Amino acid sequence: MDLLMRLRAFVAVAEEGSFTGAAAATTTPQPVLSRRVASLERELGGPVFDREPRGVRLTTLGQAVLPHARDVVVRTDHLLDVARAQVLSDVRAALPVHADPQALARLRQRLRGRGVSLALHEDAPAAREEALARGVVQLALLPVAPDRAQVRVRLGGASLPARLRGRRLHLEQLRPSEDEPGDPPRLLIQDEDDVPHVRDLLTQHAHAAGLAADHVVTGLPLAEAWTAVHERGDVLVCAEVEAARQGLPFRHLALDVVRGYRLRVAPEHPGAVIVGDDRAAVLALLADAVGGEVAEVAA
Repeated sequence: MDLLMRLRAFVAVAEEGSFTGAAAATTTPQPVLSRRVASLERELGGPVFDREPRGVRLTTLGQAVLPHARDVVVRTDHLLDVARAQVLSDVRAALPVHADPQALARLRQRLRGRGVSLALHEDAPAAREEALARGVVQLALLPVAPDRAQVRVRLGGASLPARLRGRRLHLEQLRPSEDEPGDPPRLLIQDEDDVPHVRDLLTQHAHAAGLAADHVVTGLPLAEAWTAVHERGDVLVCAEVEAARQGLPFRHLALDVVRGYRLRVAPEHPGAVIVGDDRAAVLALLADAVGGEVAEVAA
């Protein structure tokens, strides 16, 4: 690497015709360039430049080695470009299962313009966090309490039209009623919301509203949860965009329940660092993907 820096200095001075011009072109202090060229001359066994009042002139030795020095520099730059492209092309992101593909396509397009090719992985919250910790992914949208969130998603309930009445969903509406024979609807909490700041709040208020313990079901895979909604009229806690994709009515909960997310980035991965530098735009697109809004929070 020391030899490469000396060759870069030599090529820059030769191309600019002076140490002053090379220093300006490479944003390297002139004394540093002078030391590198002098070190190269010691290694080659003779001077590569004749120093003149108005600049430098290549010596016979300098003329002989310049094409080879330039070739080494060009080939090294190409090698580094190939390596960086390979690293940047392998950025993996762990996201919620319900993320909207159209918003993710816009995210991919933006990052592609910055040299980052994004591979998408969908998983439950705990699995996303584990994948980031193990280095399986370099980006992850992880659940956090709403007061620490960069993205917030207000939750409600989705069900068949007959199940949802009024402008807000009150959990008391899910209690058994003599006017509605048969099993009352269950309150379903999907994998994405099986985190303390959502699950515990919903469970506590559901029980306070008189729902039986077996009518609050937590941690359901998304496909199973939606099947239960269509099959038996259960109410699934979700974001409004999720209900819209299913063509189902949606009511915000009277209780204020919010999914909170933070974007975590692997600091040592160059592609992930680029994403981190573009955090505001990335967060806006991720918020679209999960049906939420970007929140102003402390870093």
